Amino acid sequence: MTLQEVDAKWSAYLAGERCPTVLGLAPLSEDESREIHEFVVEYSRSQPSQLFQLVETFPSGLAVWLARKAGEAYEAGAFWEKFAELVGVPIPMHRRDEFAKRFRRACRNTMSSWLPPEDLGGHNIVAEFLYQAGLPLERCERFAQHVRKVERTFGLPDADTPDSGEQLREAMLDSLQAVPEPTLKRALRGPAGPRICEVALSVVVNGDYAGINPRLGQELERVFAHAERSALRRSMHQPFLRLGDDLGSMEIVGPRQDGSIVASGGLSWVVNGRRTPIPRGEEFVEKVTDQSRVAIELIGLVGGAVSTRTFALRLSSARRRIEVIDDGNKSNRDRPQPGDQHSQVSAVRSAGQSQLSQACGGN
Repeated sequence: MTLQEVDAKWSAYLAGERCPTVLGLAPLSEDESREIHEFVVEYSRSQPSQLFQLVETFPSGLAVWLARKAGEAYEAGAFWEKFAELVGVPIPMHRRDEFAKRFRRACRNTMSSWLPPEDLGGHNIVAEFLYQAGLPLERCERFAQHVRKVERTFGLPDADTPDSGEQLREAMLDSLQAVPEPTLKRALRGPAGPRICEVALSVVVNGDYAGINPRLGQELERVFAHAERSALRRSMHQPFLRLGDDLGSMEIVGPRQDGSIVASGGLSWVVNGRRTPIPRGEEFVEKVTDQSRVAIELIGLVGGAVSTRTFALRLSSARRRIEVIDDGNKSNRDRPQPGDQHSQVSAVRSAGQSQLSQACGGN
């Protein structure tokens, strides 16, 4: 294929429904990567300006390829030296910022699912490339092994829940806590971490390993080769806070649970020491009144596992409006009567998992 044909192919892919949120997850084959490399080397002749022009002219194909090369160069330190070797064009220090901006613009203009990273950290120039790389290719094997370990130890989260990628990422970091894998931990903690985990979870649950980065797909398929999809262990659905029907109160919700994780004795939710048995197919709901701290525990899981979550609450009646902030998305609701509550809620997951914050504030 010519470079024009390569770009047209990836332009259609990135404009469609299968476009990944991180380009490093795209199913670019090794053969196609080598073809693009040959085009780049021949055209650019080691000149950064020529490479920049290729990115402007063929943004889809070059963006996917550069993200793949960033994944190959993704190691602690010496990124630019290794990246230049893989791309075939050295990028002088004074032109790296310009290159990163061109790359970001190419991603933004071609990806139907493009999302700006929440936090690139202090090294923004390199981070632009590492974010789209997603996962260091040399760590795909270890990543897949720990996805399997999480499935066997904790169970996999429900792929249909909005925060499934975040849940798997937290479980992965717990699994890696005592393991000397700094580069893999860095990738998981970065802004692309939840998105990589969300895609990996979908691939495993659906058994479709061909539609992602070939290296990652092969490793996930290998470690789950003897695991039947129907037999995959699932994790519990975590309790959460929500607005009550009156839009003025708060409720703690214990979601319905998958029957495969429930022991023969049935489930019980325990709130501040008070136990309430409940069928697995029913939702548990308890109103929050004047408590400053609520501990909720789920017992009755297979293997005797116990999950505890604590909510620290601050409630007052000084505001007339409630603002709910959840994972960066805001929604405001007017309360139907005066004396509205103003609350700030912090939920801390136990067992070493990271802090999840939800804030409710008036404006």
